[in-house]
Amino acid sequence: MARIVKKSPAGATQVFILNLGVNRLGSDPETDVWIQHQSVAKHHCDLILTLEAVLLHDRHSARGTFVDGKRIKRAILRAGQVIKVGDVQIEVEDTEVRVAIPAANVATSKTSASKAKKPSEIFQCPRHPTAEVKFRCPSCRAILSDGCVRKMRRTGGKTLLLCSLCGRHAENLWL
Repeated sequence: MARIVKKSPAGATQVFILNLGVNRLGSDPETDVWIQHQSVAKHHCDLILTLEAVLLHDRHSARGTFVDGKRIKRAILRAGQVIKVGDVQIEVEDTEVRVAIPAANVATSKTSASKAKKPSEIFQCPRHPTAEVKFRCPSCRAILSDGCVRKMRRTGGKTLLLCSLCGRHAENLWL
């Protein structure tokens, strides 16, 4: 990952790993790159890490921001360049961004892939834990068992299924 290194005259180093996006550099403890020095402004500059490059943007600091001795407002940084903010020197160690996608643990069993699970195997009715889940309510999004559904028989033989929680029409999961 992209890194910058602050080296003090006493020989101590401080390494900062840059995150994708804007990394605020300044003397304010709330900044992403906190430099404790009186010559550094509270919000001195921004280091913007993109997939292609590291960009430096001065935030109108009184003492300015310098790259390799030249005062800048904006710059594209390369590894090995030296940034000077106030009286503090920071070396750009790496500008490369590494994006990795972790490997997924995929089951290769033929039995698990070929057998579709029933709703009752996936969901459990919160009001009737031993009952098979057969319905859902599109209004309140509840999953329902037979005991959770009110059945009203209409004239003409068609049965109307109603959610016992909100009273709206419930759908059969098997259709």
